[in-house]
Amino acid sequence: MNRNKRLTTYFSAIFIPLLLAILITSCGNDDDAGNPGGTERFAQETDGRVVMEAENTAFSHTLWELRNAGNPGKTGLFHSTEADLAFNGVLEGFVGSGYLEYTGEDSFREPKDTSMFYSFRIENPGTYYLFFRAFENHTYDPDTEDREAFAGDRNNDAFVRMEGNFQANTAFSANGRYDGAAQSELENFNKLFCGSGDAAPGWGRSIALEPNDFKDPVYVFGAGETYRLYIVGRSKQLAIDRIYLIRLADENGNTDGENIYPFNQSRRDVEDGLYDESTFN
Repeated sequence: MNRNKRLTTYFSAIFIPLLLAILITSCGNDDDAGNPGGTERFAQETDGRVVMEAENTAFSHTLWELRNAGNPGKTGLFHSTEADLAFNGVLEGFVGSGYLEYTGEDSFREPKDTSMFYSFRIENPGTYYLFFRAFENHTYDPDTEDREAFAGDRNNDAFVRMEGNFQANTAFSANGRYDGAAQSELENFNKLFCGSGDAAPGWGRSIALEPNDFKDPVYVFGAGETYRLYIVGRSKQLAIDRIYLIRLADENGNTDGENIYPFNQSRRDVEDGLYDESTFN
């Protein structure tokens, strides 16, 4: 074999496998739902809390748009119960790099898209309550849109379902408000109703699951288990800043003790965007 052929054979043996490895890595795994380049990550529950920034999913935001100063949303007037206020398209006070705003078809769509989800692991077993830190955005264009179409019960819910080895706790009721949701209501997509102040733009929280009547979105999680929360948009302009799962009772149903939190304080903490984001594995 002459010298040129030996060099060609040598470089082929070294660089072709290297090139293939780079291409495989950059293309990712086609089994990763919604984002072929995504790598599933697991938020680690600590001290009875899971805290996840809405934008920090490795998978496709689909019809959700990341909002921040560099990418504002709809500008106009915020429909207020007092005087309407100008809104510049970004709600200040978000935590992290921004928040997700749903931009797809409004309201009465079927929840079929499952490309956006959040995975987490639980170490402290017990009953956890699902909260969104959310903004019920009633902004309208006064030149082209009917003000009354952006009033009241509007722009305030998304579809959710939980996947994993969990149980319902229908006997649990936060402050005696609603019954805990049934197993089938938690395993299948149902509306999570959110609300925020009507007097001025501001962060609020999710209020209840709404399969028909309002229910508390509570889940009995086991120690060492991994779960996946799916979110699908329903109401246009709903914004989600953070997702919280907060432990309200231990595995025996006790509501007092270490790493157990009262409901009223928890919902105020959610509205205020408190606690560091969970670590991811």
